[in-house]
Amino acid sequence: MGRLRHRLYFKNENEENIKKKRGFTLVELLAVIAIIGLIGSIVVVSVVNIINNSKENATVLAINNVKSAAELYSKENSSEIKWIGQYDNNGTIQGRFVCMTVRQLINNGYFDEKFFDKDIYHDRINDNTFIEIKQGTNADNTNVIIHDSDSTQKDCEMSAINTTLGEIELEDKESYTDRINISVKPKSDEINPDDVDFFASYDKDGEEVPGICTNGDCSFNSLKDDTNYKIKVCMQPKASNTTLTSTVCNTFEQPTKSFNPPTITIEKDKKWANSKKVTITYDDTGIYNEEGLHYFKSEVTAKVISNNVLKCSDNKDGQKKNCNDKVTNIEENTWYMVENNDNKVSFEVSVSIITPKVITGRIQDQTGNYLDSKKNLTRIDSDAPICIVSGGSTTWVNKNVSIYGECKDSGSGCTKNKITQNITSTTDGGAISPGTVYDKAGNSTKCSGVIVKVDKTKPTCTVTGGSTTWINSKSSTKSRTITAKCTDKNSGCDTANFSKTYSGNMNISDAGALGRGNGGKVYDKAGNVTNCPANQVVKIDTSIPNCNVSGGSRN
Repeated sequence: MGRLRHRLYFKNENEENIKKKRGFTLVELLAVIAIIGLIGSIVVVSVVNIINNSKENATVLAINNVKSAAELYSKENSSEIKWIGQYDNNGTIQGRFVCMTVRQLINNGYFDEKFFDKDIYHDRINDNTFIEIKQGTNADNTNVIIHDSDSTQKDCEMSAINTTLGEIELEDKESYTDRINISVKPKSDEINPDDVDFFASYDKDGEEVPGICTNGDCSFNSLKDDTNYKIKVCMQPKASNTTLTSTVCNTFEQPTKSFNPPTITIEKDKKWANSKKVTITYDDTGIYNEEGLHYFKSEVTAKVISNNVLKCSDNKDGQKKNCNDKVTNIEENTWYMVENNDNKVSFEVSVSIITPKVITGRIQDQTGNYLDSKKNLTRIDSDAPICIVSGGSTTWVNKNVSIYGECKDSGSGCTKNKITQNITSTTDGGAISPGTVYDKAGNSTKCSGVIVKVDKTKPTCTVTGGSTTWINSKSSTKSRTITAKCTDKNSGCDTANFSKTYSGNMNISDAGALGRGNGGKVYDKAGNVTNCPANQVVKIDTSIPNCNVSGGSRN
């Protein structure tokens, strides 16, 4: 019991210590967390505001830098810029403007290539953002406007023109290679469009050429491509009750577009090849109705490898017609049309061309205007080189022999003028080619064979006729003939068999075909020699033995 009470006593003491050392209550912890969260939210809002302000300040600074750069660019490159003029009712120029992109400033070195890659600029400005630069008549009063990042060149030009039109608002405009279409309306809502008529003209060497206007839609046809035209648009009242009491005109400048000529690319253009792939790519940008006619011709024959082409015939005015027959092989100096006016055609030229031949690509609009691109095609060698062989041996030799192949090529030339092969081992005496010659276009020719007779193997000498058996006087022949026989499976033996006859009493083991201890030599036709062995055994005994009798007795 005493021990038990003692343990209980210490247990109670520990509980009191725990109560004295207890931590925060749940309410206290929640209060602390709430305070920390409030402080954190205040900090986050402040940081976000600081970041947003920094981004906005950086964007404003970038826009101001673009304005300054654009103004500087317009002054330093004024003569190279295609300005669009703005005129008053009398045709006197009042100012000019141009729309360009940030990319043009980058390409001309006014900004680093990756300057506008930062995400902070993307909502307001990027490489494709349009810049409107406006100037007075003497390149003074330059004003730069940065358009929204999603604005187009048309939006930019419309904005610039409409600020000077006064009572006429330009609603739409389209330029093509040979025509300009515009749509106009009264700028003031107080003027009823039904109460006015529009007429328009363009200036041609000081003479006004009228356009065709239906209500507010006017067009100018048969124009030159890539030319600035001064357009004059006038609005006059139909009846006396209109708010417009007199005719008003406005003048502005509008350029026509230009053809983008076909692009001709030639595979391995600057290198020699045994065939080349020619690809012509057509760009319909600027073509009226945005679809052109695509033609081509070649001064050499070729094979179509992509898209169908139609063979055409020419008429007197140079335009193509009757393009009906599908073909896969292209004849020289004949016009072809790409079927369905696909924007690309490829063909392969596999004929040898040393003197340059011309490939012509033509793009033509629906009204007959056309533009050609030409490119020279050369360095095609489809003919294999010639190999002239020499060397070898028509008689058997027992030494190394060299054979040669001399390359001849009148086109691209040989990669190596002469090739050599050294024959260092025994051959069967047949024809051997020195190898293959190549020209610079990749054509090859295996050289014909030349007779090579090389025998470096010695002939074999077989010696026979000996025997370990004695010949006695009772034998039919009382001699041994030792014979040396030559064999050679390559060039063949040049030595006839020879022999030596041994007679008389003898017992030798070094008998040869030329005598005792002399086996002789055999030769093949290449001059190789082999010593025949003197290793035959000859045993001859023809003498009658003596018989001595003894042991008898006379008694």
